[in-house]
Amino acid sequence: MKISLKSLFAVIVLGAMVVVSSCRKDEFDSPPSGGQDPNIVVNMTIKQLKDLYRDTIINNDAIVKITKDWNISGTVVADDKSGNFYKTIVIDDGTAGISIRIDRSEFWREFPIGRRIFVRLQNLVIGDYADLIQLGGYIDLTDPTQPEVAPIPFTLIDSYVVPGVSSLPVIPIEVTIDDLLSDFDGFQNRLVKLSDVEFKDNDTSKTYADAVSQLSGEVFLQDCNTSDEIMVRSSGYATFASKPIPNNNGSLVAVLTVFTTTAQLVIRDTYDVVMNQVRCDGGPPPPGNGINETFSSQTTNTDINLAGWYNISAQGNRFWRAGVFSGDTYAQATAFGSGLPAMESWLITPAFDLATVDTLSFRSSWGFFVHNGLTVWIATNFTGANVATANWTQLTCTLAVQADGQYTWVTSGNVPLTSFTGTAAHVGFKYLGDGTTNTTSWRIDDVVIH
Repeated sequence: MKISLKSLFAVIVLGAMVVVSSCRKDEFDSPPSGGQDPNIVVNMTIKQLKDLYRDTIINNDAIVKITKDWNISGTVVADDKSGNFYKTIVIDDGTAGISIRIDRSEFWREFPIGRRIFVRLQNLVIGDYADLIQLGGYIDLTDPTQPEVAPIPFTLIDSYVVPGVSSLPVIPIEVTIDDLLSDFDGFQNRLVKLSDVEFKDNDTSKTYADAVSQLSGEVFLQDCNTSDEIMVRSSGYATFASKPIPNNNGSLVAVLTVFTTTAQLVIRDTYDVVMNQVRCDGGPPPPGNGINETFSSQTTNTDINLAGWYNISAQGNRFWRAGVFSGDTYAQATAFGSGLPAMESWLITPAFDLATVDTLSFRSSWGFFVHNGLTVWIATNFTGANVATANWTQLTCTLAVQADGQYTWVTSGNVPLTSFTGTAAHVGFKYLGDGTTNTTSWRIDDVVIH
């Protein structure tokens, strides 16, 4: 089938859509635990099933209706909780993995990661989407020249997909990028783990996807020990779409998908990305590739101290400090309890070249609101010596407001910097307050300039 990359991602890893047909209220407020397996005899492995039809559906662009009384079983290794998989369950039985298209949103409540499910194959169809093998409910002939595997209809899902025991261990297969590139057909729809990897320099200033325009993102992972690299794709609808790409080294867990001759990794959520080691070359990405700061290296209740950053107290004696909540480290400025008649604190980014990068994004939130004390500025002539002598221009961006609620993170959106020029620009986060009236605590996190 001749299918565009855009169409592929719309089916496999689109995030949760706002319009859902045939909605129902889920019976589960949280993922189920325990349970028992149904009385369904498994008479085929996933690998056997795929081997039976692989040549027919891939080489002949065919979608086949299964007429035999066959049943498979597998453990869910990816669900739709984060929105990076859309109406597609991925299961693995130890021999292979396969995706199952279903016309149901938020299925993670019934079919969460770690739940064994049983699939009655008779009358389902099996086909491929640009060589990614998948099961579905029927053949969609909306375009007769490009038949597609349609999802199992909402009302029929329970007849074909039956839940079993929950909370089973889900352990990824340890692989290298070379393993995947050498046999990405065999590893497709399997949960894999890569170690000693990092995102390429040019991608560390990006976010996983474009959450504002809800467009998918594409970045590349590289192996520290070889020149191998592999694509990581994320949906613009994913809950983590606006989060910055890590710029350290570590491990990544993901489901391998394919698009014809291209291997693609799809993470389930950012908990699949654990990167807190020094990069392959022993340092941060080279200058000019933008800024990507999560403040994760900072120690709570200490002043922010980052290479290239400026933490300046222009009035009073308080600086921006690191804070931690639920494992998330951020930068915070507050005049609360200071007794200061006036407080002005700046947290200023390292210099960046506006010919290379031209977009800013970050998150903001507040605590104990009494005033709007946070503003964001840009200067192209700040030397680091005196914040007052630079020509600062205030940027228009979305900041948290009182109506958002305490400690609720609000994404700035993509703030364009295209109207400015210069090879050594800086963005400054300015806090104004005092110790008696204007005492709101303001937080920022995930500062990305790309």
